[in-house]
Amino acid sequence: MDPSNISLNKAAIIRKIPLFADLSAAARKLIEEKSYIAEYRKDHILYREGDPPSSFYCIITGRVRVFVKTPSGSERTLINLHRGDYVGIISLLTNEPHSASVRIINDALILRIDKANFSVLLKEIPQLAIKLSQSLSRRLKKKDAEPKSVFESTIISVFGLAKKAGRTMYAVNLAIALAYETRKRVILLDMSRTGEECASMLRADKMPLPVDLKTLTFDHEKIRPLIVDLESSGICLLNVAYDSEEPSALTQLGPLLSYLAAEFNYIVVDLPIVIDKSMYAVLAQSDLIHLVTDCDEHNLKATGRLIDELSKGIKDFGPRLKVIMNEFVAEKAYEERVKTLGHKPYATLPDLGLLGGIMSMGLPPVLAVPDSFYSRTVRRIARDIGKILVGLALSSGAALGLAHVGVIKVLEREKIPIDFIAGTSIGAVVGAFWASGLDAAELEKIALRFRSKRMLLSLADFSLFPLLGFINGRNLTRFFREYLGRKTFHDTHIPIKIISSTLRSRQLVVIDEGRLVDALRASCSIPAIVKPYRKGDDFLIDGGTLDPVPIDILSRLGAKKIIAVNCLPSPDEMLKPFQEFEERRRKEELRMAERSVFARALFKFRRWTRRTFTPNFLDVLMTSSLSMQYVLAEASSREADCVLHPIIPTVNWFELYKVEALIKRGEEEAQRMLPQIKALIEE
Repeated sequence: MDPSNISLNKAAIIRKIPLFADLSAAARKLIEEKSYIAEYRKDHILYREGDPPSSFYCIITGRVRVFVKTPSGSERTLINLHRGDYVGIISLLTNEPHSASVRIINDALILRIDKANFSVLLKEIPQLAIKLSQSLSRRLKKKDAEPKSVFESTIISVFGLAKKAGRTMYAVNLAIALAYETRKRVILLDMSRTGEECASMLRADKMPLPVDLKTLTFDHEKIRPLIVDLESSGICLLNVAYDSEEPSALTQLGPLLSYLAAEFNYIVVDLPIVIDKSMYAVLAQSDLIHLVTDCDEHNLKATGRLIDELSKGIKDFGPRLKVIMNEFVAEKAYEERVKTLGHKPYATLPDLGLLGGIMSMGLPPVLAVPDSFYSRTVRRIARDIGKILVGLALSSGAALGLAHVGVIKVLEREKIPIDFIAGTSIGAVVGAFWASGLDAAELEKIALRFRSKRMLLSLADFSLFPLLGFINGRNLTRFFREYLGRKTFHDTHIPIKIISSTLRSRQLVVIDEGRLVDALRASCSIPAIVKPYRKGDDFLIDGGTLDPVPIDILSRLGAKKIIAVNCLPSPDEMLKPFQEFEERRRKEELRMAERSVFARALFKFRRWTRRTFTPNFLDVLMTSSLSMQYVLAEASSREADCVLHPIIPTVNWFELYKVEALIKRGEEEAQRMLPQIKALIEE
């Protein structure tokens, strides 16, 4: 396929590309003049192994796969690249054929600079030439080294000021979850005074000897025998037995962490409850800092003060900080606790309850009961650290959106991890009900209530003065409240974003605070049908008008793997049932020629009635709206890694009573796409 130029703000895109970001405005302007944006479809080959150099490619949207052919003829993936990454540089700079092939994984926009223009840029922009030469040097060194992937490591310090706030329990479970979710090497570093707290909690058969920090020189050879492999938990354990009065600790801990970072992908450090120079140094070296606190007012205030102090002395402290709030004893509302802390928690952990007893037996919840609320939260944190978060986007589509229930049945049955949900209109309703704790069976039971047309009519509280909409929406709110009560976004088991849009300013609104019922009422305010939801001086309406498949929201949340469900039918899908209807009508007219006069008259009357009253203004309004939403949805879906399209073209937008067929269609589509979904999760 030939690339096609796309009309976008190329200057803004170039400013955001790391390779060009720090160049002068004049240099970026020249790059803008010498480049163009091309669109490529899924499975398109940018270039093949052995092809001569032709262009420089930088990914704007989508993903690409770099691979080589093995002697057996199969393909071996070298790396998957995302937005901001670039390919083709080595061949351009060395003028040698490409050493690998590049295939588009899903539809992508690529910033492309052809060979001749690339040569001009190198001459005109010396700084760019230097940066590219440095990049080439690094890549060639890796190429000459033994063939293995680039080793990356992350140091995560778990710290807290409160005793018995669940810090060590969290550190232990986080380490195990990291090993389980990422399938990489993880070590847990116990820095308690005894150096035995983690091992005791895990009921380790062998109590590891602690690292001796009293020497002034660090010896790698002395550390290796002290690392214990806990096969049952999938992690390694190293004890330090930290003594705050030992002066050599300050000089020893840095080299120790550096050594572990070269051997393990993730180092989880369970720090003691002390603040001294050594602990300060560990926090400063950490890639992530997880501050654990309980809900005690004194501890919340102390943690807030600690955050303020650390932010003054540690560079780039803010992005690395994650506050973990254990809700063991939560007497006050979540909003009050956040106000006392002065910072919004990254995650809240529920009271362990019976899980505490399981933990006391040496069985970490993430292994013993991986589907518990506590375990799912810790596993989600682990996937975030591992950059493998999974997002689920649920589209608008009125009645057609009931297919979402069938999709969720399959995802739940197959234990597909979902870390974030973003939903619009009917997608927001199904997503919010699921995120609030209702399982797929309960969702189906609720949906099947719509088999009765009376149920549909019970939601329609028609307005006497339909100035803003024919339906007031009070019955709709009552229906939501029946299942969600006063639950807020904080009460959800899975984080969810509900999409709406403002009526006057026509801006997209992402709702993630307050009561779920209010957010759903706003997202389901179909223009001219359901009265808009007032918020301040503006009104909120159906989010499908601007973002029918909210994939971009998931990307901003950090989701690296996105599953999208698009329930909006395409024009071609709508054309087929129309053609079938016309064919049935023609055959019926031919049969009428042989019927009685009365039968022919009745047929003509029915035809007149149908032509007179259908389509009505609601059909015109909704069909037009869904048609426009489909165009937006189709463009948005290009950003997803896996797109499900559970459509029944013969079902109209208002036919909620065909719920059984819609749920079944959702199941069928999810089952059909299951191999692709599982492959995505396993990447």
